[in-house]
Amino acid sequence: MLALDVVGVHLVRFQTDMAQWLSAQRKSGAARGIRPDEIALSAVFWIALVWAAIAFDFWADVLTFWVVPLVFVLYPLIKLHGYGEHTGATGPTEYERTWVHDFSGITNFFIYPIKSGYHLEHHLFPMVPWYNMDRFRRALLGVDEFRQGAELVTADGYFFGRRTIFGTMICGDGEYRTTELDGVTAEQDEIVAGDLATEYPVVFREGAQGQAVVAEEDG
Repeated sequence: MLALDVVGVHLVRFQTDMAQWLSAQRKSGAARGIRPDEIALSAVFWIALVWAAIAFDFWADVLTFWVVPLVFVLYPLIKLHGYGEHTGATGPTEYERTWVHDFSGITNFFIYPIKSGYHLEHHLFPMVPWYNMDRFRRALLGVDEFRQGAELVTADGYFFGRRTIFGTMICGDGEYRTTELDGVTAEQDEIVAGDLATEYPVVFREGAQGQAVVAEEDG
């Protein structure tokens, strides 16, 4: 699977699937079509780029530093990122469907630089900004229900560790947790902000749109 990412096969499939999906959305009226001025602007940009690359003899630089990295570096990195967000298993709550990471700073820097490895927390509380996520996670770990549920979907490394994304999602079939999750049922209710307010010294106040946001407890 990873080899197909590296050689660009999955990129082509993704672009094809996305084009078909967008076409269906436009036909159904769910998405607007591309305006003529947008098509014209895109055409002008690409024609100008190709002409300049040939005329000023920097086409090799465009291929080396743009096209090749886009296909063979950026996309594989995006796929590595994506493999570590969702487990591929089905379940009644996010505790079955979504990963949370306990990675080194180096791994997070290159693959999850804005805390998106805390994906379980993000799904439960999507309005918490990434720069508050470390403090927010510490608050959640003070709640028994979250700590116990998150342990089953916590990966301790991407390539190396007891439970890794590479070993389970890339080398495995994505449904590896079926046995581990035997006995886990729908009684695992999702955490609500009100529970946390009484369990940990962090105040959850309702935002303007009725979403929970985190603030330091006064004093």
